[in-house]
Amino acid sequence: MTVMNSRKAVFIVLEGTDRVGKSTQAKLLADALSAIYGNETYLIRFPDRTTTIGESLSNYLSGKVEINPHAVHLLFTANRWERAADIEQALATGRCVVADRYSYSGIVYTASKVHTHTPSWDWCLRSEEELPQPDIVLCLLPDHIDDLESRGGFGEERFENALFQTRVLNNYRRLAEELKSKRANGNKETPLWRWINVKDANISE
Repeated sequence: MTVMNSRKAVFIVLEGTDRVGKSTQAKLLADALSAIYGNETYLIRFPDRTTTIGESLSNYLSGKVEINPHAVHLLFTANRWERAADIEQALATGRCVVADRYSYSGIVYTASKVHTHTPSWDWCLRSEEELPQPDIVLCLLPDHIDDLESRGGFGEERFENALFQTRVLNNYRRLAEELKSKRANGNKETPLWRWINVKDANISE
């Protein structure tokens, strides 16, 4: 039985480096919100590898294929658009949404590439416009980047190395400062950004 709740449904995104614990915390957060709101939280992980575009992205991330940096960024963006209507529908019906990665991953990962044709920062930002905007972004911080190398599965996919993940973390910091500045200048549609150290992480609380 669905319990009616007067609270406005919220859209929360979890971001962070690879193997930092986002998926675990996203599930805990979704379960906690489901209990609070009395209905099932819509939990989505990006890239969504169940779609045709997602399958192409999975092959790219596993190193099976090479794709131009601009083209692959747009594929990641398109993958988010594939679920945009589902996100909007969930929120419209009072269900919270928790996303394990979203546009912010797209921006910082593309900008972290060292390539002759790496897209510009501003181009990456523009490509993510018009997607449903979250209310809050929770970005998980590892104690040390080198700690990630001891996590199970680290290194299995394309960007899982300490040097690249350091660039990713630096670009998350840049993005967080830009979003903070936009909110300070009166843009209240800009999501709140919060940093969470993984050693203290228990987001469901």
